[in-house]
Amino acid sequence: MNTNEFELLKYQIELLKKMVNIDDNPLYDYMIDYNFSREQHNIFVDILSAFSLQLRRQSEQLEKDGIKYFESHKEAMLSKYSHLDTTGFNGLSIENAPTFEAFSSLITPFLPEDVKPLILLKRTNRQGIHTDICEYLISESQK
Repeated sequence: MNTNEFELLKYQIELLKKMVNIDDNPLYDYMIDYNFSREQHNIFVDILSAFSLQLRRQSEQLEKDGIKYFESHKEAMLSKYSHLDTTGFNGLSIENAPTFEAFSSLITPFLPEDVKPLILLKRTNRQGIHTDICEYLISESQK
């Protein structure tokens, strides 16, 4: 792709963003602004899902099958992202209470450089994705 094609693509994305109601899609707007890759997006959602399961376990809303699902989800993440440094995933346990610190330290290595985990959570919450864990981690960040 030459420079002109690249500039055209950037401009077309900019125009598309103006056509979409950004208030309805604050997470996706943020991801475009910070150049998230599909893989970074998937890692974020997978980690958020694991933390959501931890939260449900802490509030005793997770049945025995949920515990098996958590372990299966963790193994799938380790396999899916085996080409990356996923040593932090090994510390994920269904018995751990989710904390903002743990979330931030786990997700940060996979995010684009200037992305702030708290802003990412707020945008995700505003878009209505995993609101339970987002609200919990946002409140945890203020402690």
